[in-house]
Formats: sequence, C-alpha cells, structure tokens
Amino acid sequence: MTKLCCLPKGQKARITKLCTATHPHEDLERRMVEFGLHEDAEIEVLHTGSGGHGPIAVRVNEMVVALRRTEAGCVTVEPLAAHQGQAYQGQPVAA
Repeated sequence: MTKLCCLPKGQKARITKLCTATHPHEDLERRMVEFGLHEDAEIEVLHTGSGGHGPIAVRVNEMVVALRRTEAGCVTVEPLAAHQGQAYQGQPVAA
C-alpha cells in the first residue's frame, strides 16, 4: 500500500484508508466522502502536476476530483493494475 500522492499518472487504485486526523482542515474527511472518496472506492490518477508538485486530479466513479498534494497524502491506496506495462514500484506505507 502507498499514499495517493505517490501514484503516477494513469495508475488505478482502491482506497484502503482515509487518515485525515493529521490534516489541519477539520471537514476534509466529510468533503472527501461527499466526492466519493471513501474506503473501497476505486480511483484513477489523471494528473499529477509538473515535477511532482501541485494538485492531483483523480477520477472516482464518473467524477473528476482535484486534491491538494497534502490532501492526497492523507489517502492510503492499494494499486490495482500495472502502470504502462510495469508493476508499481512505489514506497510501501507502514501499517
């Protein structure tokens, strides 16, 4: 498992945990759930910003949602499929 902010463009994943307690915005988890970002939701990374900075755009259901990189760092995911023919090589997240 890894954080959403670490996934490359085109990667599909399943959300395993929202850990928004460390984020300064109190309503972050509620907002994410309203957009369909909840445990077991399947997502696809559509945009990651140049040089690994800036917002991340993901598709969840039929909606495109943009997240700040700090918000995406609060989402733990499990990559679902190989990205561009190669297995995902991201950093694992400690449980």
